[in-house]
Amino acid sequence: TGTWWPSNTWPSSASSIPQRCAIPRSPWSSTAERCAWAIIALGSIIRLRLYLVNRSLWSDEARLALNLINRSFAGLWQPLDWRQGAPVGFLMLEKTVISILGSGEYALRLIPLLAGILTLVLFLFLAKRLITPGAGLIALGMMSFSKGLIYYSSEMKQYSTDVLVTVLILLATARCFEK
Repeated sequence: TGTWWPSNTWPSSASSIPQRCAIPRSPWSSTAERCAWAIIALGSIIRLRLYLVNRSLWSDEARLALNLINRSFAGLWQPLDWRQGAPVGFLMLEKTVISILGSGEYALRLIPLLAGILTLVLFLFLAKRLITPGAGLIALGMMSFSKGLIYYSSEMKQYSTDVLVTVLILLATARCFEK
């Protein structure tokens, strides 16, 4: 009667709306599981190799590093110098590493490296919750061998931690739908 929404597709009451989404999953075989861990190992080795090259900081990394080195923990809550910006959590983790290990390139890039590797592991758990083994292995391969994600795992910027946080949020969301 003059409405744009077809009346037969709208739920008649709140009780007819499903309380949770059913996430179709098929179990992962031990072969698929071993393949997944092999993909993660290869992706981690590639990230570690690039990290160990220990290239010089480029200008954007150096400007962020100067903020981290020259400021106290409390000073990192203020706007950063040299047109830099990063999430405070990332800055605090980086400052902690600098306080313990010093301000060399290896120390400055440790958090992005660990975030990049941990992302692969958590992505496997996410894939196992949401998609079939075949699709999961393809997705995990894309995450493991993505040129951008590999590069960001060895760059002293927050990008690999952004990806890690995104995977954590997706994993938590998938877990909520399972309950």
